[in-house]
Amino acid sequence: MVMRNVLSFVLCIFVSALLMTASPLDAQVTTATLVGQLRDSSAAVIPGATVVATHEGTGVAREAVTDANGEFVLSALPSGPYTVKIELTGFKTLQNQGMQLGAGQTVRQTFTL
Repeated sequence: MVMRNVLSFVLCIFVSALLMTASPLDAQVTTATLVGQLRDSSAAVIPGATVVATHEGTGVAREAVTDANGEFVLSALPSGPYTVKIELTGFKTLQNQGMQLGAGQTVRQTFTL
């Protein structure tokens, strides 16, 4: 009976230790979010523009379209340097290179066409 209690206690300690070490690993964030707003030279918002963020190291691109408020969100972007290209008919294309996005970071940027 004593041996069974000792084994139960050791098993309980082992499981507790295992669970305590697993939790921090689940919380690690490796991606970033880019939140932006697009305006014209008079500061009016620009809806319907195509925004493409391309990771400069991998060439992987993500795309969004600005909403009625001229805003867009690109989430779950792998960290690293990005080129952001914004296009809309009637406006000159904007290209911004070297935008650094870090793991766990949310970057908010206003762009002007």
